Amino acid sequence: MLFIYLLKLSPHFQEESNWDEASNLIIESHFSYLKSLHKEGKATFVGRTDYPLDHADLFGICVLEVEGELEAKEIMQNDPAVKNGIMHAKIHPFKTIFSN
Repeated sequence: MLFIYLLKLSPHFQEESNWDEASNLIIESHFSYLKSLHKEGKATFVGRTDYPLDHADLFGICVLEVEGELEAKEIMQNDPAVKNGIMHAKIHPFKTIFSN
């Protein structure tokens, strides 16, 4: 089954001056987490809009191919950026219409 989780920065982190070494390390863990999901074949697509931190339309997406919604939610909730409050996320069922 396919799911997409949308990630948005928590309001505090939409301001560059609020980032510190600890939050940057969490984001590094976030990217490592997504890379490992990709290697496992669970994250089939990961990307983000290309806006500055404070832009209202800045968000990331991760398309998951997993057994079911419970697994998708578990993956989303274990994302280091979500667990540590840098980003908040929401899961949605997803259907591919066109793909390369």
